[in-house]
Amino acid sequence: MELGRKFYIRHSILKEEEDITHEFKGHRVLHFEEDGRNGRDANGRKTRQYISKYLCGMLNSGKGGRLYIGVLDNGQIEGVMLTRYQKDHILTSLEDIFERFEPPLHFSLYSVSFVPVLEDNEIEEGIKDGYKYWDENQRGYPHKIRTHSYCWCDLESQAALMSGLINPFYVVEIQLKSITNLKVPYRAEDGAYYIRRNAFNECIDYSELIKELECR
Repeated sequence: MELGRKFYIRHSILKEEEDITHEFKGHRVLHFEEDGRNGRDANGRKTRQYISKYLCGMLNSGKGGRLYIGVLDNGQIEGVMLTRYQKDHILTSLEDIFERFEPPLHFSLYSVSFVPVLEDNEIEEGIKDGYKYWDENQRGYPHKIRTHSYCWCDLESQAALMSGLINPFYVVEIQLKSITNLKVPYRAEDGAYYIRRNAFNECIDYSELIKELECR
């Protein structure tokens, strides 16, 4: 599946592999305050890592990168079901996260795309507006962020699903621009520093990170 296409096919394999500039996530737990919602096994061990730390690591690598939400670790495309309200929630939450980075990340250094995910039998039909219910007035409702509790948009989506209404699936692509000659490292909203090493993210001490930046 090529970047820049207007849709992905469910269960297909992304051409890219996880490396220093690509990261796959099958969930949409964006920041550490959401981390308590779920994502633990029977022994209490974490099975999900919140996304903001990976974005911070990519920024401190200086190379930028692209993080895919809705893609499994093996590159298999599944997508995440999102209403229009939930898409707004993601944008609002990401804006809040980057504003809490230190230094704050300017909006010109990142972009967010919602790429539709289709089944094989939907290709000929093409991309269409699959939303079953949409009230423009609701879009002004404030979203509940910085918490592991569900937002009203999530509860609305769950209610729709229980009524048999299936909303569209997407791969959410978060693109970070490269930053040449990075001198001041980014600290994530959880208060820690991260750096990207090949396909791994590492929490790093501030002094060690400064040394790495000076050696580039």
